[in-house]
Amino acid sequence: MTETKTSSQLITLIQERPALHDITEKRYSNRVVKTGLWREIETQLGFSEKELRNKWDSLRTQYTRYRKLAPSAVDPEQAAVFRALHKKEGEYFELEITLVKEELI
Repeated sequence: MTETKTSSQLITLIQERPALHDITEKRYSNRVVKTGLWREIETQLGFSEKELRNKWDSLRTQYTRYRKLAPSAVDPEQAAVFRALHKKEGEYFELEITLVKEELI
């Protein structure tokens, strides 16, 4: 399984579990619930909880850095060049991280 596919699956699985990413979710602060949700993801993807949490933290950090460097939408040509230069394994990084964008806003 490719890293990009794993990342996409991880994002999808986290998106399906708001307690892991939505601070307005009632169960967001419940560590027992969150550990159970991470274990569900662990079972589905076959990686340890620690590896998955590290990957999630890394994706959020990468996205934040990407957004800081990204040119504004004022110049579409410049934005297109930026996206072309900052691809991640053939996919646009911005498209891969839609959930993180929602979380940071």
